[in-house]
Amino acid sequence: MNYEGLQDTSNKVQVWTTYLAKILRDKYHIVGDNCPFSFKRKEHDNTILIKSQELELLSEYKVFLINSIKKELASVADLDIAAYNWRIVGNSIVRACKDAAKMNTLHEILMLLMGLERYFDSRVIEGNKSIHDLVDSYYKDIQDKALRYLVEWKEDAAFYKKLLEIYQPDEFDEVIVEEDDDEEFNAGNTENKLLLDLRKLIRLLALSEIEKVVIDGRKAKLLELVGDKISTEEISAFSSIALLNKHIVPVIQNYELFLFPMIAKTYKTFRLQEFEKGNGERWNLTLLKRIAKTQDNRPLHPQEQSLILGIINNIILEIRKASISKFDTLSHRFGKAYKEVCCPVIGIDEATDYCLLDFYAINSLKHYDVSAITMTGDGMQCLKENGVFEWSSLNDKRLF
Repeated sequence: MNYEGLQDTSNKVQVWTTYLAKILRDKYHIVGDNCPFSFKRKEHDNTILIKSQELELLSEYKVFLINSIKKELASVADLDIAAYNWRIVGNSIVRACKDAAKMNTLHEILMLLMGLERYFDSRVIEGNKSIHDLVDSYYKDIQDKALRYLVEWKEDAAFYKKLLEIYQPDEFDEVIVEEDDDEEFNAGNTENKLLLDLRKLIRLLALSEIEKVVIDGRKAKLLELVGDKISTEEISAFSSIALLNKHIVPVIQNYELFLFPMIAKTYKTFRLQEFEKGNGERWNLTLLKRIAKTQDNRPLHPQEQSLILGIINNIILEIRKASISKFDTLSHRFGKAYKEVCCPVIGIDEATDYCLLDFYAINSLKHYDVSAITMTGDGMQCLKENGVFEWSSLNDKRLF
């Protein structure tokens, strides 16, 4: 290897399962503490979760992901926005989202999402404002309102003490950050927690003027104490922008922030549905139940690690096909990770001991401009039950 110019072997020669887990944790940050997924390494070592039909499962999940994105866009397309002062630009967005119903490929969806971004900063609302301007003012006004309420409530020392007691160590401390939380608080400052929850509560109350919302956890406890102290008229004034912020802004603000979090969210749902189907020929149902039902649906088996990595990287490669400029300016951690780890030349030794999803993931690490992948191995020496016994099994366009 030194003769061939591969002196730095410790960095250039990797054990696949170790490397896969390492980049998902340290580069992509999709597995680990405060991440959507977790590892159960010892428990999952040398186990098979997906027993057969790996590529069929991959295809089904891709369809599920696309349909889930279309469902999110359909919820925007169904909005009734006739009564709002942002309806002119809103109608354009609604019409564009209706087009998603006719789309069946990720490329089409990407082109739509990229096109929707122009509405976020376009100044087409009364007073020469953009949706961006309205949302900025919305957050600022709610921050001001929340601060004013806290100043008033602080004058009643006994009442304010009751509010702070909500943040004493209790069952809420074990709650993982909620999916709709878009802000973080300083965990060491009780008043900051109170302020953040109050801001979120005001947004939820404003949205509840238009649609049904769920208020739970600490915010529900807070509402019990402050519900009669918050002005209904002030809340109503925020309702229009609350609807805009909840449903439309996520679709037009940044296609990366809309698209990439969908992967973990949809795969967890997909995995649960697969368990409910009870296909014992495809899945190790005992292991799948332990993962999806008794461990918070967070652990990611090595086969699933390969699937998720491959999905992420292939979406990034699809972004490049759709727009080189969008690819060049990727800011999400997934895009940065892919650009850091992709390789022009990849060699796979003992290739027969890899499962098909491993090949899917390894191929997704190819460089976007130049790629050469070489495999070597002997099917007669395959040591894995789900390995490659015939090279012909790799002649599938879903892999290469």
